[in-house]
Amino acid sequence: MLMYEKLEEMGNSEMNVRVDSNGQLTWVSPNIFESTCDADLSYYPFDSQTCSLRFYAPGFIKNELDLTPVRNTMDFSEYSENALWQVVETNIYTTTNKLRLQEIVMTVKMKRRSVYYISSLVLPVALLSLLQLSVYIMPPQCGERVGFATTVLLAVAVYLTLIQEKLPEGSEPSVSFLSYKLLGDFMIGVLITVGVVVGLRFYNREEDKAIPNYLKRFHKIILGGGCCQNRNNRKVAWNDKDTRDATEKELKSVPQEETPRSPLTWCDIGMATDRFCLMMFGFMLINCNIVYIIVISSI
Repeated sequence: MLMYEKLEEMGNSEMNVRVDSNGQLTWVSPNIFESTCDADLSYYPFDSQTCSLRFYAPGFIKNELDLTPVRNTMDFSEYSENALWQVVETNIYTTTNKLRLQEIVMTVKMKRRSVYYISSLVLPVALLSLLQLSVYIMPPQCGERVGFATTVLLAVAVYLTLIQEKLPEGSEPSVSFLSYKLLGDFMIGVLITVGVVVGLRFYNREEDKAIPNYLKRFHKIILGGGCCQNRNNRKVAWNDKDTRDATEKELKSVPQEETPRSPLTWCDIGMATDRFCLMMFGFMLINCNIVYIIVISSI
């Protein structure tokens, strides 16, 4: 008996064969087999893999030698649990190849234990996403905005490298959805860093420079025209209709003065830029995580 994957012979010539009175031959040959199988790591680290071991007797076709498994599933009475993989299902069956050689095929379906990877990869990546957004909450006067954004960006790049190192080079496909998610987080982190630089340029712009009209409209859309307004709103109770009409007539004759407003500054434009970047990149990161969760839940 040989195994297809490594052409390794089962047992050795020193193992005895038990012969019963009914002509049945029993051969119990303990052995340790090492084999490889193609892995689909698309859903890493929540993936399941199915591997097969194929055994055949060279030189004997099906009519000359009939291979029949004792049971349809593997015996795990002496099995020790693995720390990284959980055996989900096993199956043993016979088939005939193109050369009319009968094969015994043993399939094992294994599921990766993902608790370790959740605590060491998935959760840290989610926390890094929150840290990427918190850069817009930091006051611009502290001077650490760009350095903080760059540090978080490098941390995402490190996690992306770690995941690629854990994946085998011969897997098909060789890139998991988690790698795509990290790549998306990295690209969003680059945009966040660019947004921080643009916002700081607005904060440090000379106040004597005129603000373009498109930036004024941008500020009005994001902050609702948030220029400071000094207004004294009072409620007056009227006891007499004639008195109220006379007072309103006098007020109409008085020239209306414009409500004093604080002038729009470049700092206001910087605040509007921070608000816009926080909303836009927060929306992008949330969508990136939602898409990843939907893809993983479809397993």
